[in-house]
Amino acid sequence: STKVKAVSLPGTSYISTIFNEATAQLNFEPLLRTIINVSTKKSCLIAHFSTQARVTDNYIVFQVRVDGGPMEGHIVGVSGTPVVVSNIEDDAEQLTDFPRIFAHNFFLEVEHGEHIVDVIVGAGSNIIGGNQPSVSSPVLTLEY
Repeated sequence: STKVKAVSLPGTSYISTIFNEATAQLNFEPLLRTIINVSTKKSCLIAHFSTQARVTDNYIVFQVRVDGGPMEGHIVGVSGTPVVVSNIEDDAEQLTDFPRIFAHNFFLEVEHGEHIVDVIVGAGSNIIGGNQPSVSSPVLTLEY
């Protein structure tokens, strides 16, 4: 990798889109977007994503995409949708809603030219108004 690009979103973003894998409601909302330009014939694109996630109902899911398709490094769930998950470990934790650091790495071979890189997000099966899940200060760093 000879180039590095980083993007971030200051502050807190509240998640209002439900990702309910059991009922095949595979909705996401955009979180971060950037464009890279690969000047060599091919390149290995490495994405480092991190945020402080506040899970209020079971989980938050993330997907990092290049030109609309998921990068390598996701987990394929029941629905076949590749995601990575920040989840609640037990019922007692659900009552506290403490933010936690979430970080994951992805990779993909990309061709020469311009590419759009997106981070999209969805939340657990029961988003309650006034207590929405959130992410704070997400950062996406790309090496290519």
